[in-house]
Amino acid sequence: MKALFMTFQYILPCDGISKKIVAQNKALKCNGLDVELACFDRDESGRLIYKIDDRTIETYGKGIAAKIKKRCLFGKLAKYISDNDIRFVYVRYIHFANPFFVDLFRRLRKNGTVIFLELPTYPYDSEYKNLSLRSFVSVYTERLCRRWLAKYVDRIVTFSSHDQIWNHPTVRISNGVDMDEIPVRSAPPKNPAALNLLGVAGLMFWHGFDRLIEGLREYYRTLQPVKVVFNIVGGKPDSEIVRELKDKVRRYGLQEFVIFHGEMSGSALDDLFDRNDVAVGCLGCHRKNIVHVKALKNIEYAARGIPFIYSESNEDFDFKEYVLKIPANESPVDIAFLVAFSKNMNMFPEEIRTSVNRLTWNEQMSKVVKVLNQII
Repeated sequence: MKALFMTFQYILPCDGISKKIVAQNKALKCNGLDVELACFDRDESGRLIYKIDDRTIETYGKGIAAKIKKRCLFGKLAKYISDNDIRFVYVRYIHFANPFFVDLFRRLRKNGTVIFLELPTYPYDSEYKNLSLRSFVSVYTERLCRRWLAKYVDRIVTFSSHDQIWNHPTVRISNGVDMDEIPVRSAPPKNPAALNLLGVAGLMFWHGFDRLIEGLREYYRTLQPVKVVFNIVGGKPDSEIVRELKDKVRRYGLQEFVIFHGEMSGSALDDLFDRNDVAVGCLGCHRKNIVHVKALKNIEYAARGIPFIYSESNEDFDFKEYVLKIPANESPVDIAFLVAFSKNMNMFPEEIRTSVNRLTWNEQMSKVVKVLNQII
């Protein structure tokens, strides 16, 4: 069956979401679909384009005009899907609903194309705070149009526990990994006088890394026998959240104990995993009113074979020996408790990795294909 994995974002080499999209696309192929990947890119002249694999479908140009066109010009995309007899479109939804996207979905559905819409996070309205006027207009438009858009969708793919979203049946899956792309770490020798923590994230307010910094502030108010260092990877240097975290570290005098590495990937990131003892997942999902979530980061940590902490409810990991679940509130992380957890955690990296063998993208996307085959 010919299919299209349709996303309206860039595919970037150091971006975790981009890696997820590529892995999902690969998994659909492994599950028997003849699938292509559609995304934004830039051509050699710096013009914004929309491409399918290596073929340019639409050229939007540059500047403000390009930003407007990319949200309303879909005629060539609809024609490509029709001309190439693409029967299934899998769409990663990043809150883009507007009347033009609704019309695109309507045209695809009229031609008999089956549409699955993936919601990476649900609910998501609480992600938007302190909006500018332009952002407010975009968010308000999305809220008005998303149920209209969903009228033309056959299934909504979710990582949540919802059986229905917007009065549509869901396909419930977990996040997954491509084991071929994630090496198992070489755990460092245990040092009773040191604990190294590693958090890898795009750094948004719901990652809650400030809770761990607050915990370090409390921990170091007295002389401690174990030196705890928090290594943070990711986040744009000029982003508001990075500036806030760095300012907090300076005010608390924790520069020796909190290290910002910026964006990392490849062998440099692999080496950092080899030098750390415990990883840090999301500590603030409650800030966007989410209780149950199957975070991709948790699976990536487990695939690397590193124990980790988080605060949400996650049925894939809640009772694992190598997981420390902390309260989903604004309390500082109890660093002494974290030190004790690491001291008593004796699983080998290979054992942790084996525990997530079923959480591969091949396995998770097979659930999507199974439902698809029941519809077509």
